[in-house]
Amino acid sequence: MKVSALVSTYNSSAYLAGCLEDLINQTLYQKNLLEIIVIDSGSEENEGEVVRLFQKQYTNIKYLRTENRKSLYEAWNQGIQDAEGLYLCNANTDDRHDEECLERLSNALDEDGKISLAYGNIDKVFSLEPSVKDEKKTPCPSQDFFPASLFVHYPYGAQPMWRAEIHRKVGFFNSKYEVLGDYEFALRLVSNGLISAFVPEAKGEMLWLPGALSRRDSKVYEERNVLLLSMRNEHMIQNAYLHYLQQNRLPLPKNLLNECLLDLGLRALCFFPQFAEGKAAFDLDVMEFAYSSNVSDRRFLNNRVLLDLLLGNEIDPDFLDLGNSTNCEVMQHNQKVISSAYEDEDFLLFGPDAAFPTEFELKNTRSRYLKRYQEDLRTTDAIFSFSILAFKDYYLQSLDLDDLYHAKKIYLWGLNHKSKFLFSFLKKRACEQIHILDSNSKSKNWSGIKVLDPRSVLLEKNMDSSSFILCMSSTHWKSIEQKIKVARPNSSIHHLHP
Repeated sequence: MKVSALVSTYNSSAYLAGCLEDLINQTLYQKNLLEIIVIDSGSEENEGEVVRLFQKQYTNIKYLRTENRKSLYEAWNQGIQDAEGLYLCNANTDDRHDEECLERLSNALDEDGKISLAYGNIDKVFSLEPSVKDEKKTPCPSQDFFPASLFVHYPYGAQPMWRAEIHRKVGFFNSKYEVLGDYEFALRLVSNGLISAFVPEAKGEMLWLPGALSRRDSKVYEERNVLLLSMRNEHMIQNAYLHYLQQNRLPLPKNLLNECLLDLGLRALCFFPQFAEGKAAFDLDVMEFAYSSNVSDRRFLNNRVLLDLLLGNEIDPDFLDLGNSTNCEVMQHNQKVISSAYEDEDFLLFGPDAAFPTEFELKNTRSRYLKRYQEDLRTTDAIFSFSILAFKDYYLQSLDLDDLYHAKKIYLWGLNHKSKFLFSFLKKRACEQIHILDSNSKSKNWSGIKVLDPRSVLLEKNMDSSSFILCMSSTHWKSIEQKIKVARPNSSIHHLHP
């Protein structure tokens, strides 16, 4: 058998028949090259009956059931052990594929033995009804593969295909994860030097509903925090870049780790999550990790200043002297930018010596605020320019700033890099009554600022006009808006995109 499709189901009988029809219509199945393995994880519905009806008409459909409920990744692991295919893919019950999607992914693995995983493009749909789903279909294209992209986002979508044999090298999916086990698995691939490939012709659809596993509660954020800690591992980061340089026969820099971290800091400033609909994102936490790793290197010292600017931290006016770089045009330029209120001029950043592709180049798009610096300087360093004004305009375009400046109190809901940046921005505009809300009990304070529990704020008997800015995932906006409208009806509600 060429490909085994893993279908994990729990109380999703409403979607299962459509999922099986979708797989049976795949050109691979029509050529008798695809088997379907349904893992019924202790469902309370009638998935078994649905599968048995299909088994009466079609071959190559296996049905496995566990009496107790298992996590998604436990179910996949069980299916993997029963699979006969050379290649594996997951087929979520509420996902759909173009008829040639799986064949195109398998062909990519056939044609290049160096590739361990192949992934394509995907659209978000809000209904699986043929007459409805195309009305709001949202393309969510992925991007070319580069291993370090995994340290800031997950570019493989929901429908990748991989070689079954790689489980012998990197192990199975980690069943401790409920939502991000595929992301954790992908990180193990890049840390072991395994290559993935983007196949843009392979297309699928993903049903986008608030109740989906990856969006229904805070679990995805909790697991992402755990993954972030594992990502901030200098050995793992260096390994991923080292494999890339060796595989592409590129020269190794003298200090590889320094070049890796310089690149990672830039990558964290501008990347494009697949389901963000083409919008750029940033992660100041990853940027801080990267640029704080080597303060003795003038390039890191310089780049770290931009982080301080964005977070409103105090900057040593003599940072140029601290870098012992009085003849450095880049740092001299930035010194002038800082001394002249900095927002009208681009800040210059040092990039890595190695020729790594940026996230906007991998996405085949342009960044509004970060670009390669084209002007001549007396340096052999790679230089990037960062427009602080363009950055602020881009991320704050969804906010009614006039309304915020007149609000008696401003509440930023969600402690993350976006709210930290916005807090700094508003503080500089003399907005004194700004508070950060976060329901995570571990978020007690940030930079000496007390983080409030949103439940206690909503219980206050205060009907003053306030402004709430929702800084978390858009998945949670609707439910939180309802709570605010009930408890604080005189308040305005804003959303921070993306």
